[in-house]
Amino acid sequence: MLKFRELCSLLAASTLLWTSMIPAYAKTKKGEKLYKAAQKAEQALDHDKALENYELALKEDPADTSYQMGLRRTRFAAATARVDRAQKLREAGKLEEALIEFEKAYLTDPALPIAIQEIKRTKAMVDYQRQNAGKAKAEDAGLTPAQLARKENEERIARIQGVPELRPLSRQVTSLKMNNQNVKVLYETLAKLTGVNVIWDPEYQQPSRNYNVDLTNTNLEEALEHLSVMTKTFWKALSPNTIFLTNDNITKRRDYEDNVVKVFFLQNITSVQELNEISTSVRSVTEIRRLYTFNAQNAIIARGTVDQVALVEKLLTDLDKPKAEVVVDVVVMETSTGRTRDLAASVLTGGSPGINLTVNPIGSDGKELTGLRLTELKTLRPADYTVNLPSALLQAVMTDRNSKVRQTPQIRAAHGQKASLRIGEKVPTASGSFQPGIGTVGVSPLVNTQFQYLDVGVVMDITPQVHGDNDVTMHVEIEISNVVERIDIGGIQQPVIGQRKIVHDVRVREGEMNLIGGLVRTSDTRNVSGIPLLMDIPYLGRLFSTETIERSQNELVIALVPHLVRTQEITPVNLRGIYAGNDQVPKLIYKRADNDDAASAPIGPTIPVMPETAPPPVDPSKPVLPPAAPVALTFQPEGVVTRAGSPVVVTVHVAQAVDLFQAPMRFKYDPKKLKLQAVTAGAFLSSDGQRVTSSHDDQPAKGEVAVQLSRVAGAGGLTGNGALLSLTFLTVEPGMTSISVMDTALQTAKLQPVPARPVIIPVEIR
Repeated sequence: MLKFRELCSLLAASTLLWTSMIPAYAKTKKGEKLYKAAQKAEQALDHDKALENYELALKEDPADTSYQMGLRRTRFAAATARVDRAQKLREAGKLEEALIEFEKAYLTDPALPIAIQEIKRTKAMVDYQRQNAGKAKAEDAGLTPAQLARKENEERIARIQGVPELRPLSRQVTSLKMNNQNVKVLYETLAKLTGVNVIWDPEYQQPSRNYNVDLTNTNLEEALEHLSVMTKTFWKALSPNTIFLTNDNITKRRDYEDNVVKVFFLQNITSVQELNEISTSVRSVTEIRRLYTFNAQNAIIARGTVDQVALVEKLLTDLDKPKAEVVVDVVVMETSTGRTRDLAASVLTGGSPGINLTVNPIGSDGKELTGLRLTELKTLRPADYTVNLPSALLQAVMTDRNSKVRQTPQIRAAHGQKASLRIGEKVPTASGSFQPGIGTVGVSPLVNTQFQYLDVGVVMDITPQVHGDNDVTMHVEIEISNVVERIDIGGIQQPVIGQRKIVHDVRVREGEMNLIGGLVRTSDTRNVSGIPLLMDIPYLGRLFSTETIERSQNELVIALVPHLVRTQEITPVNLRGIYAGNDQVPKLIYKRADNDDAASAPIGPTIPVMPETAPPPVDPSKPVLPPAAPVALTFQPEGVVTRAGSPVVVTVHVAQAVDLFQAPMRFKYDPKKLKLQAVTAGAFLSSDGQRVTSSHDDQPAKGEVAVQLSRVAGAGGLTGNGALLSLTFLTVEPGMTSISVMDTALQTAKLQPVPARPVIIPVEIR
């Protein structure tokens, strides 16, 4: 028992201890309150407020690890957010405000390297703007020195011109006849007629002979080619109105023939092998020396003469086509039937048919003995043994089973590329050397065993080849397997796998079903066991034997149905042969464009050295086709008002169309406000049930998309009104913009051009 004085002393000490703990408890409670407020602000992405609360909480309890971790985490997030805000201010041209914000970010987290870098970069921009006050462009105010240098470099690259193209005052040569004139007179006369200047090579050697020229109803390029072949001269354009002339030989062509460099980005290449094959083919045909592949971008870089590179471009355009694609419906139908009959009337010993008498010695305690001494043999009595008597079995069982399995997978594959399908499971199988543990205690049967996993189920590999628009050749490898039973090998259960495999090559039409049947397996099994001799007695042998008869039948039928979802897009331009020059010098000839000024009348008088010849007579066997009737294109709806982030769908309708066969078009849009999502063919060109091929080439950097719509060859054109195609855009930022049809190349089934007026649709993004 405590005395009264001791009890009072204990109470006083407890009171003093409690009093000293009150301030500490209040301080921790305040820190927890600030910590929760900081967490709430951090979740709301208010990093500045969260940082302030973490700092206050840490002042309350500097040793708290949670406060320290939260402060470090939030300090980095707050500094990063300030850097983001400062970069946006700088992009808007507010350099002074951006510099202040970058400095705040550095003060928030001095360990953030990007803050120091951005401070230096922004100070350099401020100094540059002050030094070039009044000279710098307003749109360049938010560019860093590196960005400004990059922009100037891009502008300089954009100013690089291509090969000069002749644009004379008059391209048409109605009639030009000259007799017994030298080379210089011929060229200078033609130049004066068309309004171009001629510059001769100082080393040009004029032949001693003169030439006769008779040119009627031609243009400048054709006349120059005619003269160059006749006089063995080489010409090239130096400017839109000046040509250069010299002797045509290998040395002069090497010295003066222009070279161009171009990068071709292929859109439909799926492997490095395809890129290399295209490159090898083009290099062999064009005999261009400098042609290289860039696998990372599926690009080909070419440097050669103008006509060589143009020929490379033509071949790449023909070869870079989307592969045809096929969807194959696979129907696997399997039927399994089985019937088992068990008849048994026999003697059983230990659960097995037959007589098996076992004699076991017993001891004095009535238990069976596992061992017997030799000295005990002379005292053995009949009572010292036990004998197990057999039992009898009478059984009649009939089992009938029937199962059906139907699997309908679908697989899609591109032309010439293998597609694989696996439906099932992986079953482990043991391999290697192993021992069952006989003779050595404690040795596992898995000591030297390796396991492999086999695919069990439906394993299918299909490689399609598309022929034209209808036929498909398929190389099919189908393997159907299942685990039949498991057997014990060396203490390990190994699966026995039943397998049926088909390797098949077949050519079918689209939508045609190909059946792979006849895989029928029938088995009859009869098993008889019983007591020897007794089981062979006629009729009575049934009482001393068991008989099991099992019949099973499995039938497998596989159906393959191909469906074309994309065909190879081959246009008439791809099928047309072109002139490519001679064996030594590649040369292309271009058809005059319809809107070219070559159709204009010649300026100045012609030079009729001899009487003008009449134009060639019209061949009455060739019908003269009238020009196709113009069509009207419209956008539906006529105007769009939407919000940023919303999809916009506009449809191009055609009216008054007559025998319309294909509709290539180019559209223009603002990539800063619109992003193309999809191009869908309308219902007009396929309204009679014929197939329509469609493709598009989107160039977001330019804000242009080229669309190609065409009916299949032989389908003819359509007449009437309807929807040609639909464009789906995603709005990016608010503002006014538009979608316009830049140009069209509509054609009839006879490949006559169909005039169409460009249209435009306004788009308001709020």
